[in-house]
Amino acid sequence: NVLVRLEQARTQFLQGKAKDGMATLSSMLEASGGDPLSREEAMELLAQLRRWDELIVIADSTQSLTPRSNLLVGAALYATGARQRGISKFDQYAVDSADPVWTNLEVARVLRAAAADSDAKVTIGDARTYVQRAHEASPEAPLPLVYRGELRLIAGDLAGAIRDFDAYLAAGGYDHAAWMAAIGGWLLEHGEFKHAEQYLLRLSRLPGRQPDFPQAGLVQALGAFETSGRFREGLRFLRRWFPELSDNPQSVGIEVFVATLHQGAGDIDAALAIYEAAMTRDPKASVFMNNMAYILAESGRDLSRAEELAQRALAA
Repeated sequence: NVLVRLEQARTQFLQGKAKDGMATLSSMLEASGGDPLSREEAMELLAQLRRWDELIVIADSTQSLTPRSNLLVGAALYATGARQRGISKFDQYAVDSADPVWTNLEVARVLRAAAADSDAKVTIGDARTYVQRAHEASPEAPLPLVYRGELRLIAGDLAGAIRDFDAYLAAGGYDHAAWMAAIGGWLLEHGEFKHAEQYLLRLSRLPGRQPDFPQAGLVQALGAFETSGRFREGLRFLRRWFPELSDNPQSVGIEVFVATLHQGAGDIDAALAIYEAAMTRDPKASVFMNNMAYILAESGRDLSRAEELAQRALAA
């Protein structure tokens, strides 16, 4: 139910329904009994969406925060003008960690997200400081290349960014699939569809780690389109490279992402058709019920069925 509520809240925020999104998160946290990890997941979602004021509201409602939650609070403080307070949170988070490479890069990542809502030049400069600290902590580690590449992309140095991204992949860095998805998403956010497509296509064709889920790479690629709000580009990508999936994705794990792309692009009928077919194959899958219920209610097409599906999703 936590995952269902998080996905519902994400959709509501992306559609401009911030009040509904916060109500969904509040309901989720109440149902979890104030579980710190559930609160962290809610804050992570708000950070991804750059909903800084709402993140602070969630943080202020408790004194029991995980270390990562404190990192996210630092990002929110920084983005809303409290730069020094944010940096103090970041420094504490980095110092308290046993892995200075990863934690300094995590600070750089959240600063990157804050750059859109603060003085970008100052913020990117602060982010570079943490990337440099990560590099100094372990000069041979390839991961700082990804972060340096992203900062170059933000600064408008596309060629330099591509060099860093390719150097990271050539170095055999950790978890290629996740970082290829991230790289593709960053390029999409900057309008570089052709370059993004190259990375996301490579990702889509990676063999799945689990034999029963060979299309895990494609799911991650579609998630990059969804997270960046590039719904039409995601459908164009599908129709070009995976035409058999664009309108009838008969594969467990693919349906939600394809339906979300259609929904985000304004094709509600296509999204509903995908969920109808998915529920026929798996009538107990709560995520299909929940998402279809939301679409039916939001569009006003069938309120009684929307209520029925929502109740079934909660009971599943």
